[in-house]
Amino acid sequence: MMNTTKIYLIRHAEPTARDIDRPLSEIGQRQAAKVAEKLRDSGISLIYASPLKRARETAEFVANVCKSEIVERPGLEELNWEVWHKEGEKWDFVTAQEHLEDLPLFEEQNAFLRIAQDRAQDQINAIYKENVGRTVAVISHGNVIRSFLTGIMGAHVIGFLSLDIALTGVSLIEMNDRGRYKILFINNSDHLFPAPLA
Repeated sequence: MMNTTKIYLIRHAEPTARDIDRPLSEIGQRQAAKVAEKLRDSGISLIYASPLKRARETAEFVANVCKSEIVERPGLEELNWEVWHKEGEKWDFVTAQEHLEDLPLFEEQNAFLRIAQDRAQDQINAIYKENVGRTVAVISHGNVIRSFLTGIMGAHVIGFLSLDIALTGVSLIEMNDRGRYKILFINNSDHLFPAPLA
């Protein structure tokens, strides 16, 4: 019988102003409390967090509810995305599509993305090896989570830019004894919204 390892991938809650290491806003604290409650019965035994304040503070909410320890992991920090700008224009799904005919630039973006994907996969693989058969959480940043998920799906830059990870969005992967991934769901954020009308 195979040991199944579950890894929750959770984006941090809303931070305050735009400095690089910003804490959670009041709204962010409410978001973090909601995602923590959502995960109460998830069986999370350990939480790995980016050391940046917005991730660490989100992790503290989850840890308090799940009665879990937090381990800071520098490799889970947000990525430097300066390369994703062209002449002052921030890339998104639409602008990336507009530049598809510019193959050298597109390949440059893909090469950078592959580095980001490899880095994210290295981190998650290491966490898996330390926790075979357990359920753990990774609380990190949107681009780190997107890099990991698109990396295991073999997606290039358009796939990366098409994938949205909401604040406190929850994704779940399983890994078997061979280290093979199965994505169970991506970016579940229903804890942020009221229940639908009956």
